[in-house]
Amino acid sequence: MSSSSKLKKNGVVLSVVPVRGQSERFISLAVELAKDYRRPCIVSLDMDPMSLTEKIKKAGGDPGKMLLVSIRKSTTPTKLPKSQECAETSRVMDLSMALFRLVDTKNPDAILLGPLTSLTSKNSKMDATKFIHYLANDSRKSKRKLVLVCTKKCLKSSFLKDVRLFVDKVSEGKK
Repeated sequence: MSSSSKLKKNGVVLSVVPVRGQSERFISLAVELAKDYRRPCIVSLDMDPMSLTEKIKKAGGDPGKMLLVSIRKSTTPTKLPKSQECAETSRVMDLSMALFRLVDTKNPDAILLGPLTSLTSKNSKMDATKFIHYLANDSRKSKRKLVLVCTKKCLKSSFLKDVRLFVDKVSEGKK
């Protein structure tokens, strides 16, 4: 997926990535968004802040130009830079609070969130669906671009079938 071409035409995109190498593809999407947008917000549902930062650096990105939201792990330091937020768990309430603390104060022009299936591991399908619906609507209202990431394997799940109702484009990228 070329983020600039897909997002210029569509406000909310579901990017489908292969299961193998999904973390690497997520990081490459983050770096790509940082090139195309002033201040993207990267929300990782399966990496702690240190891993996320290191992987972005390793891929040639500058985490200092991004707003980062990730899930706190036991090794997460208690003091984070002002451009980072940590959710205590991947529960929708914790994640919403961490994400919108940054969105409300830093006003990112794009958000990358994934992998979506991590939402349903700690939340009901209904809560996860409501969260994505709210995020998509808030992004449209704020004229903020939103990229949701899932794996091809999970695309046929009932949760992702619901999520597809909220997106403008489904993009199946590199195989």
